[in-house]
Amino acid sequence: MASAIRVYIVDSRPVFCLGIQTVLETTTDLQLLGTATSLEQSCSWATNLSPDVLLVDANLSHDSLLETISAWKQKPQSHKILVMLTHPHQVCLRQVTDQGANGCILKTDAPQRFIEAIRTIADGGRWFSRQLMQETMQTQLKPMAQLQLTEQDKLILQLICVEKSNHEIAETLHLSERTVCRYLEEIYAKLGVRTRVGAAVQAIKQGLA
Repeated sequence: MASAIRVYIVDSRPVFCLGIQTVLETTTDLQLLGTATSLEQSCSWATNLSPDVLLVDANLSHDSLLETISAWKQKPQSHKILVMLTHPHQVCLRQVTDQGANGCILKTDAPQRFIEAIRTIADGGRWFSRQLMQETMQTQLKPMAQLQLTEQDKLILQLICVEKSNHEIAETLHLSERTVCRYLEEIYAKLGVRTRVGAAVQAIKQGLA
């Protein structure tokens, strides 16, 4: 039997920590090691306990948050970090991911989403709430990326980010599935990725649309 994924929470509100604890207790593969109410407190506790995944509240000072994420990622333990946001525009996703965060999740997301996010990140993947991806795709445009991607590319990329299948994309844009596959290959090449998940993640990191 595989060992449980060790989780540590940093949030200023004990009630929220208790809520996450209740969610984790519904699983058999996630273990809560402890909680902290400040970044300063968490630095020593989290290091000593060596969690696999850190859940960090973005409300705990934006500048300190970025610095702390960077510091955590430089430690030998190499914790995976999931940043928790109150609203979609609370932080720049590119900034927190550039510092080393492995994902961002909205606090309003369903409990099951937290479980999925922790498991995904612990397994080496990335996680972004669907609403965060949609909001970022709509508001953060990068001039260079706009020159690379055609309008059709952007439409397909947006549909990927809302988990549309190739068949659904084809129906929405009145294309054949073969044409959609060809567009996807071109989009992957432009973004330097190999999968649709990679395309969505790269789009968030670079502010593409």
